[in-house]
Amino acid sequence: MSTLQRISAFVVGTLAIIAIAAASRIPISLGTGTDALVRLSWRVDGIIMEECRQLTDEELEKLPVHMRNENACIGRIAPYHLQVGLEETRLVDDTIYPGGARGDRPIYVLHDIPVTPGRHRVRIRFEPILPVGAPPGIGGIPLYMDTVVTVRATQIVLVTTDENATDLVIR
Repeated sequence: MSTLQRISAFVVGTLAIIAIAAASRIPISLGTGTDALVRLSWRVDGIIMEECRQLTDEELEKLPVHMRNENACIGRIAPYHLQVGLEETRLVDDTIYPGGARGDRPIYVLHDIPVTPGRHRVRIRFEPILPVGAPPGIGGIPLYMDTVVTVRATQIVLVTTDENATDLVIR
């Protein structure tokens, strides 16, 4: 590297550092200062639904001997339906799918709902979506909340599950 290239690199680097330092001093507004949030944040392991089918003789022949099993089962976690209402307005109506490439990871709910300060009636329904023909009593705990919360300006009200993940609570 020539001397001119080294000097140029030094000057460009120095100017970049100065620009970053100057930009970090620019004031920004992160809100009006009167906003509040209802934050939904929880995790459920979900209900594992197995889909099984019998492999054909051709499919079995393609597998190594130690992997041959007449039944091929794929386990997936059932999605959940999330509904959130504030007063009489439905704000969220969404299907929450499990993570992972195969849909076999836990389900995470992460929603921020901006609200004005004051008293609000919050209604939450979080129910598993079971496939048609699923055996009765397969499980999956639906979670419900219907409560009135009072929020102050800039306050964040956290809605999450209790220690056993069987009920929604405010923290």
